[in-house]
Amino acid sequence: METFKTRAYVGEDGILRLEVPTSVTDTELEVVLVVQPVREELADQDAWLAFI
Repeated sequence: METFKTRAYVGEDGILRLEVPTSVTDTELEVVLVVQPVREELADQDAWLAFI
């Protein structure tokens, strides 16, 4: 089993396009995909303190 973590951008069409190289060829694979929006970082200390 191989695990990949990456960031990708979804355009206006709402389609996520991925190309993932693997070490296997000519075989069927089970693929698990987790899609999670990226949180914007808290910009300053005041925002951090409000967060906690």
